[in-house]
Amino acid sequence: MNPGMKDVRLILDGAGEVQLPLPFASIVRDKCLAAQAHGLGQQDWCAFTEIARLEAGSGKRSVAQA
Repeated sequence: MNPGMKDVRLILDGAGEVQLPLPFASIVRDKCLAAQAHGLGQQDWCAFTEIARLEAGSGKRSVAQA
């Protein structure tokens, strides 16, 4: 997630320079931040699945991610 976060920031910065809204990119940024907050910053994009599960109320990280 950490390298992906850099890419998302660059995309959002570029879009901001030309006043182009990218609402989905903002959602991706928020999910990256959530992954980092849950200690999943070193995971790949599959961490989005874990974040979705956590946000759905499961509360426990899966054994594969622990």
